[in-house]
Amino acid sequence: MGNAAIDANSTVLDVVEGYDLSATTAIITSGAAGLGLETARALAHAGSDIGLGVRLRSPEAAAPGVAELRRFCGNAISVSTIDLGNANGPMERLHG
Repeated sequence: MGNAAIDANSTVLDVVEGYDLSATTAIITSGAAGLGLETARALAHAGSDIGLGVRLRSPEAAAPGVAELRRFCGNAISVSTIDLGNANGPMERLHG
């Protein structure tokens, strides 16, 4: 299971190669851009459903990254706004 040949030149897709995450859901804060988006893409590639937490102040800014992720995979993608200024914000959102 997994790829033992990970090194400094590995991509995020290399890291998840060989893993089956189809029975999982990954919750990623700030997952609609940058490193968070790449992480979401790699986990979705491995089969995981994705829950993205986006900033409460600017959820519309996440739209391009979310659209790209949805085009990339057929997995379930859900998006919720979270208050990252509140230490309990992400967990409160998850537990509704």
